Amino acid sequence: MQSKGKPAQTVSERTYVSKLAEQPCVVCGAEGVEIHEFEQGAWHAAVPLCPPCHRGPQGWHGSRQRWTLRKMDMVKAINTAVARAWEAANG
Repeated sequence: MQSKGKPAQTVSERTYVSKLAEQPCVVCGAEGVEIHEFEQGAWHAAVPLCPPCHRGPQGWHGSRQRWTLRKMDMVKAINTAVARAWEAANG
């Protein structure tokens, strides 16, 4: 669902997000991810997260304990997602 007043994704953003959706969770490696934007509309800095690491009580929108235990932060998560997407695109 699109937030009110939020611009639609560009072709480039949609392509990138579809590549992210093929990746495992950047925190725990689980499959079946959701795409999280750290800043609304910043799709090229988004990351794939499994539901517990995203919306769970210990996930990003909770206490972030799952992140802390794995020594993961926002910058490391973005770096991991970009590196994986680059590797997938360039073999």
